[in-house]
Amino acid sequence: MAKRVTLAEVTARAGVSPIKVSRALRWPDTVQPETRTRIDAAVAMLGYVPDPAARELAMGRSDVIGVLIP
Repeated sequence: MAKRVTLAEVTARAGVSPIKVSRALRWPDTVQPETRTRIDAAVAMLGYVPDPAARELAMGRSDVIGVLIP
């Protein structure tokens, strides 16, 4: 099984801060086009796929509903 690429690896490859990568992935219009291009290239080169569980943990909420059936 291949190792998951982390956000830290994308930031190192693109030469920007983690918050810049996060913003570029969530709200691309808030990042300068040149920076966004570098981030997009790093994401494509490394094969980065955002982890939904990490996003839910960071946001403090989830769209998952638990049901207990006796």
